[in-house]
Amino acid sequence: MESTEKRFLDSVLAAGGSQVARTLLRLIADLTLARLVLPESHGLFALAWSTVVIAGFVRDLGLPYELVRDPKQPYGTVMLWELISGAFVTALLIAAAPLFGRLDPALPQVLRVLALWVLIEAAAVVPRVYFERQLQVSKLVGPEILRGLTFAVVSISLAVASFGVWSFVLGELVAATVFLLILWSKARGAFSLTADPRLIPGLLKRSSLL
Repeated sequence: MESTEKRFLDSVLAAGGSQVARTLLRLIADLTLARLVLPESHGLFALAWSTVVIAGFVRDLGLPYELVRDPKQPYGTVMLWELISGAFVTALLIAAAPLFGRLDPALPQVLRVLALWVLIEAAAVVPRVYFERQLQVSKLVGPEILRGLTFAVVSISLAVASFGVWSFVLGELVAATVFLLILWSKARGAFSLTADPRLIPGLLKRSSLL
C-alpha cells in the first residue's frame, strides 16, 4: 500500500497535468469551432450549457462532497439518489424547455436534447468521487483527456458537416458518455453498490451546506 502522502502528491500532480491537457484540448477545439460555426450558434449553446450545468448542481445537492467525507462510504445509496434525481431534473428540463424560448426561439429544442447530459453525468458521479476519495486521481486522467479528445473530434467533424449548434451539443453528449463508460470500466467491483434509501434524508441534511 502506498502511503497517504504519496497518494496525495500523485493525485495533486495528476490533477494538475490533467487540467493542463484538458485546457489545451479545449482551447484547440474552441479556436477551430470559432472558425467553423457561426457566432449566434456559440451564443445559443452557451445559454443551453449554463442551464444544464446549474441543473447538475441542483441534481447533486452537495451529496458528492458528503460522500467524500462519510465514513460509511454509502456509494450505492448516493448512486441511487443521483440516478433518481438525475432522471427527475432531466425530465423537468425537457418539460420546462418552452419557457426558455423567451431568451432565444431555438433554445428549447437545443435544451431538450442537451438535458440528457444531466442524467449521463449523474451516472458518473459515484465512480469519480470514489477515485477522488481514495486519492487515486491519476486514474481519472486518462478518461478526462479522452473525454476532451472525443469532444474535439466529434464537434469539429460535425461542424465541418455544417451541423451548427448541434456540433457542440452532440460533442458534449458523446464525450460525457465515453467518460462514463471508461470510468465504470476502471471502477468495476471496486466498491459496493448496495443502496439503503433510509440513509438519503440524513445524507441530504449533512450535505445541505456543501
